[in-house]
Amino acid sequence: MLLRLRGGEPLKKLKFNELLQSSNHPAAFNDKLLNALAEIVKKYNITSILDRFAGIGKIGLLRHRVDNRKLFIVGIEIEKPWAYYAVNLLDEVYWGDSNKINKSKHNIFNKRFDAEIT
Repeated sequence: MLLRLRGGEPLKKLKFNELLQSSNHPAAFNDKLLNALAEIVKKYNITSILDRFAGIGKIGLLRHRVDNRKLFIVGIEIEKPWAYYAVNLLDEVYWGDSNKINKSKHNIFNKRFDAEIT
């Protein structure tokens, strides 16, 4: 089961730097990796990304590294606290186990993504 999360939770009120510093997520993208991904996004003109293990949504920081071009980024995260952080950085966030999704029942998979980055 997937549940789409929306903004408006208390975490939404955190300032951007406070958000990143307060999460303590064990596997957040580091700057070196984000810079390398940004080069790939630019080279292949990627405009939509699916992150099936979104964590705190740090993949959303790619926007600032690709000349603020329009990127549509969707994340799926199994851990509810991390998913609520991701709401601040991604266009859509779904809470659930991406490994157990019945793809025929969720319209998220009817969308076309240029890349799946996780």
